[in-house]
Amino acid sequence: MAAFGGGGTKRASVFDQFFSGFRGGTGRAAAPQRGGDETGHVSLSFDQAIHGAVVTVQLRSKDDGPNETLEVKIPPGVQNGQKIRVSGRGHPGSGGGPPGDFYLVCSVQPHTYFKRDGADIYVDIPVTVVEASLGAKIEVPAIDGHLTLTLPPGTPSGAKLRLKGRGVSKPGRDERGDQYVVIKIVPPGQLTEEQRRLLEQLGQQDQSDPRSKCAWNKE
Repeated sequence: MAAFGGGGTKRASVFDQFFSGFRGGTGRAAAPQRGGDETGHVSLSFDQAIHGAVVTVQLRSKDDGPNETLEVKIPPGVQNGQKIRVSGRGHPGSGGGPPGDFYLVCSVQPHTYFKRDGADIYVDIPVTVVEASLGAKIEVPAIDGHLTLTLPPGTPSGAKLRLKGRGVSKPGRDERGDQYVVIKIVPPGQLTEEQRRLLEQLGQQDQSDPRSKCAWNKE
């Protein structure tokens, strides 16, 4: 009887150990859990996205206290929709686990005349018929200020003149994209009699046909 009773005690001990994790107050402490990530949004001007900036965002309090102010550094060249990660500023962890991260989603506003394609910048520049025909030095805007561009003689409308290294900084690289100046030839407005006479004279002397190589003339 004593042996039987001893065996019963041993079996009960095994069951106690097996189910100890499911009994209140007798289980092991919960494993550390990382906190969840948090997301915020910021609206950036075109210049802020190109050159970088420091913006201030409000983080929601985790314990019903006042909101926390956080300064986030925006690197040069950030694109629309890009997320900036701030490590450890998300929701707190549990059981001694680390906090999550904070992600700031950037919304970049369009520029008045610059257009961006990746690291390259495009800008339309109107020129006169004379400037396009004879060539000229013209002033054009760039993201770092203005510069002087040499327009080659005979430049057609729609030509793209490349300004190497004048584009946007490429993230993680000591390199920039390019800027492209897109030429738009603007005909003269109201002509004087002398201007009309000179243009008519030019037309009589110019026997070229700009449409001769168009696809519809090859059918």
